[in-house]
Amino acid sequence: MCKKILIVDDDLTFVNRLINNFLGYDFSISIASSISQAKSVLEREEFDIILANRKVPGGEAILLKEDIKNRAKLLLMSSLNDTTKNNRYIFKHDFINNFKGYFQSV
Repeated sequence: MCKKILIVDDDLTFVNRLINNFLGYDFSISIASSISQAKSVLEREEFDIILANRKVPGGEAILLKEDIKNRAKLLLMSSLNDTTKNNRYIFKHDFINNFKGYFQSV
């Protein structure tokens, strides 16, 4: 069964790299670039997991917890002040393959 992922991040370069790493897996991916956009998507659709940058336009992504209740897992991401270094680390260390086990348990 296809797992549904919502990515909440306003850095489209990072989002595109993340999506490219999901290609070939059975995931349906939606994108929101702000808290208000994410809330709007969450009103219409159910997701298995939400990957969200900790800070996005409109506030802290932890605010989405109220909207999803226990219907989805919320994982917060952060660039930790050095996006280039962290992006290289994430994709170099095969983020998606390491993450597959988590998705199997959702």
